[in-house]
Parts: sequence; structure tokens; C-alpha cells
Amino acid sequence: MSTWRDKKTGRWFIRVKHQGKYYSPGKGFDKKEGAQEADVLLKRSLRQGKILIAQGTFYEAWVEYLNHCKSYNGKDWYDAKRYIGYAQFKKWFDRRLDEIGEAELQEHFAIRKVLSPRSANLDFEILRNFFKWCQARHYLNDYPMPTLHKFSVSRKVRAIPDKSQIHKLIEAQEGKDKLLILLLVCTMGRISEIRRLTWQDVDLKKKILYLRTRKTRDGSEEIREIPIHGSLLQYFQSHPANQTEGFVLSSNASGSPYKDLRKRLKRCLERANIQTFSFHAFRHYGASRLADSGVPLNVLQELLGHHDIKTTSIYLQTLKDAKRKAIEQLQA
Repeated sequence: MSTWRDKKTGRWFIRVKHQGKYYSPGKGFDKKEGAQEADVLLKRSLRQGKILIAQGTFYEAWVEYLNHCKSYNGKDWYDAKRYIGYAQFKKWFDRRLDEIGEAELQEHFAIRKVLSPRSANLDFEILRNFFKWCQARHYLNDYPMPTLHKFSVSRKVRAIPDKSQIHKLIEAQEGKDKLLILLLVCTMGRISEIRRLTWQDVDLKKKILYLRTRKTRDGSEEIREIPIHGSLLQYFQSHPANQTEGFVLSSNASGSPYKDLRKRLKRCLERANIQTFSFHAFRHYGASRLADSGVPLNVLQELLGHHDIKTTSIYLQTLKDAKRKAIEQLQA
């Protein structure tokens, strides 16, 4: 008999033999009917050549997926997946993966769209990656959302600081706040790269620092060299204490990296009495300044850490569009 009950836990399990191999999906079922249904489904899938290694719950696969993401994704992206998963996908935790269909997913995205199309699209991207990951490991036969797509989102005009605002912002800061702004301006690095920057990544003799990212196709770590700008080098040389180990942006007490850099940036902007803009605006500022100075596109691509030069081209085009829309506001 392929369906049996564990006397200790009271849960029902199945064990199917196919071509000399045994398949025992999941951690069991609460009712015998559920186990029998899974038994029929598994046998049918095996006969059709669609081999399921596991037919466990959403939660079981989700925990395994998060462990995978922790190794191959950056901290920010991993934290976002973890938070959204436990906040938005908890309703499916006790369900089998193959029970979650396209209609149910479409309803979920529609509800999330009421709050924000961007929130719905973020859920879509996380679930798409999750289900594709499950498919690759034969936890699922079929991708459950083949006809669903992201919602169209109207792009806002991105606020990009000018040279005078950047100088004013730097002059208004002291200590680690000034270091944060200098790193953002002088490296054009992603905030996740700057947060993970350690003193071992700063080579003052060669005047080079190394930014690390996992924003790659396979999730592997990639390192790129960034020459240290004169203003940043001057700061390092005038603050020589504790430049041997630990994170560059860390609290003096614990040595761990700063967690909420958004609040820190907000305070820096308020201190300088400058309009609010995002971390990414510093990358746009640097890219626009270098492009206007005639820096070749391939050099910009390398400094920004783009894998495809087309991304850099689109990046610069977005800057031109933002400037054009800003000018149009004068006549609005």
C-alpha cells in the first residue's frame, strides 16, 4: 500500500515506486483523502514522465527557496522577499504547490494593485522567480501563471540633484554622514554595495575600492574596481582610525553595518535644506555629469556595473527624458 498513517504524528504519507526509485512527497497530509488524492496525482505524473521530486506545501518550498536566496541574492533583495513572503503569501503556506492556480494568483495581484501597482508588480516578480525555481527542481510540473503579466506603471519624473545641491549637501555633513554622501557621490555605487563595503575593500595605497554585488544572472558575487575620488581620499586620510577591519559604514558600538540608511539620508537632506531624493539619484547624477563631460559609454557601463551596454544607454536616455519633462513643467 502506497498510502500509510504515522501513529506518532497522526499524519498521512504516500510512497510510490517508479522505475526502481521511490518518491515520498512532502511532510504528510492531515487527512487520508488528501494523501490518496496526492497518490493518484503523483502516479499519473510519473506515468506521463512529469516526475515530481516533492509535492509538499508552499511553506516547505518557500523556506527552502529563501535559504537559496540568502546565498545568491543581495541582502536587500533577500530581506524584501522574506518580508513580503510572510506578509502576503501566508494564506498559501498550508496549501500544496499544485493547488495554487492562475485564477487565484490573478485575484491576489488585482487586490494588491488597489494598494499600488508597484506592490502588485513586486509580488509578481517574487512569485515568478519562486515558481520558476520550483519548476527547475521538479517541485512543480507547470508554471501556474503563464498568461499573467506585470501591470503598467506610470513613471514619475525622477528628482536628480544638480552640482550646487551636491556641494551644499556634502558641506552640511560631518562624520559618518559625510562619508555616506561622499561614497554615494564619488563611487556611483548601489546602496546595497555601499552598505556591504568593508575596510578590506578599500586600498588607499592603490587608491582603489572594490564594490561587491550579487546583481548577476546566476546570483554569484561580482567585484568591480572604482578609483577613489580625491574628496573621498582626503576624508579617509583625515580619519585614519579603525580602517583595518569591519564595515566602513558601521556603528561604533557593534561594528555591524547601518541598517536604515534611508532615514540617515533623509536627515542629511533635511540638515542641508534640500528636497528629498533617493539613493539611486546619486547614480543618475554621476552618470549625467560624466556623460556631459564626454566619458565613453563603455567606461560608464563599467563604473555603473551594468552587464549590458544597452542598460547604460537606456539609463542615459531616461536622464534626458527626465530633464525634458522637468522643463515642460515650466509651462504647465
